[in-house]
Amino acid sequence: MSEGVVREFESGRRIPGPSKVASIRRTLKAEGIVFSADGVRLRGARAATQLSLADGEAGIIANSEM
Repeated sequence: MSEGVVREFESGRRIPGPSKVASIRRTLKAEGIVFSADGVRLRGARAATQLSLADGEAGIIANSEM
């Protein structure tokens, strides 16, 4: 998937289908991103450095079944 397609997803101009969302999630996980009910963080990062997403901050991805 191209960088331009990802940018369109992030901006809300394009809605990713389930297979694209799964692909994005696999890629992020492979690069060390950990998804949890509390937010997202880098693998091995301490809880103090954990990122959390404010409502709407993640755009369309936040509303998907990631």
